[in-house]
Amino acid sequence: MDEDDSNWEQHESPELTKETFHVAGKDLHIYKAPKFDSGFSGTFLTGQSLWPSAKVLALYLTLIAETVKSASGVLELGSGPGLVGLTAAQLAADTRGKVILTDHEERVLQITRMNIAANFPSQSDSPRCAHLTWGENVEEFRKQHGQFDLILGSDIVYNEDAIPRLFRTVQALLALNDCSTFLLAYDTRGGWLDGQVDRHSEQVGLEREDIVIAEIPACKQLLASIEWDYPLEDKLRLLKFTKKAER
Repeated sequence: MDEDDSNWEQHESPELTKETFHVAGKDLHIYKAPKFDSGFSGTFLTGQSLWPSAKVLALYLTLIAETVKSASGVLELGSGPGLVGLTAAQLAADTRGKVILTDHEERVLQITRMNIAANFPSQSDSPRCAHLTWGENVEEFRKQHGQFDLILGSDIVYNEDAIPRLFRTVQALLALNDCSTFLLAYDTRGGWLDGQVDRHSEQVGLEREDIVIAEIPACKQLLASIEWDYPLEDKLRLLKFTKKAER
């Protein structure tokens, strides 16, 4: 993983930085905001930055590449710069068009589209990008794009009010079969989010499996390489959700 702070001269975003990830024999170049705020100053939104949980989930996808390849459809929720969805698209190889990256903020989607174009210049094999607000017009989205065997989300549960809408959206868009999976990575922020995530996932009929990051050598090494304000290994959670079998 290399950090490159050079600007992308093709775009009018001189403050963007680039981070490069090596996935399936190819470099993925992710352009992102180097800093963030609440948006009130007119600079960057948090969704335009790249967070540690996205790096963990992207790395985990490379470890389960066959699952990504076998999925008939892959959806990323709250894509931000798009590292996770672009990793899935690269792993999917000759079926990249089945991957859709989504967000609800147009300013964030601009960076998402930028990164899709930078890494998949051919429109015939690139992942797609779409607007999606959780809990709004989800049925129309499903009619247009279908359901998905694999749904992905990283650091998208920092707002307590959004958690029930997130899981209702996952419930509607996750295909009902034995292999359908929702992977969620997030910073527990002191643990107060965990109860909300567990409760609302159960309410929509999802079963949870904890993936212990500390037991995955590659993820442990990744976290050790990230400069952060606190030890990430104890703060990040990686969960696998599947639909409960009907009895």
